[in-house]
Amino acid sequence: KELDLLPHGHSMASNADTAMSSAKAAVESLSFSDERKEYILEVLDPALETLVWAAIAAAPEKPLDFLIGFLRKQQALSDSDHPKHLSLQATNLHLKKQVAQMQDFLQDVGVIVATKADCERKEVAKAQEEDEDEDED
Repeated sequence: KELDLLPHGHSMASNADTAMSSAKAAVESLSFSDERKEYILEVLDPALETLVWAAIAAAPEKPLDFLIGFLRKQQALSDSDHPKHLSLQATNLHLKKQVAQMQDFLQDVGVIVATKADCERKEVAKAQEEDEDEDED
């Protein structure tokens, strides 16, 4: 949906070529790789242009709050079109699996520690018996 931001009779589409050529000229003068320049022109510039025009149109008293809110709304729209995040139920299930894995791990570590402690006790007992045997001699 095109924002009603430009003076009457103008549209973002009619200014797109001019803006793109200006942006391209500005980006070309930067000391970035061609790949980075393409990313700036193809990805960042359109997103930032929309963000700036929205801020200009709204002229908010607190521009940072406005920009953050605007970006959150855009993200919410994007997420509803292409869900990237897990639902609360799916997140809960995932966390339960992680907890179960951690409990299994802790049980395994507990067995290892108990076994090692048992071996050490036996070694200490054996060493004490040998010391007693030597003392008897």
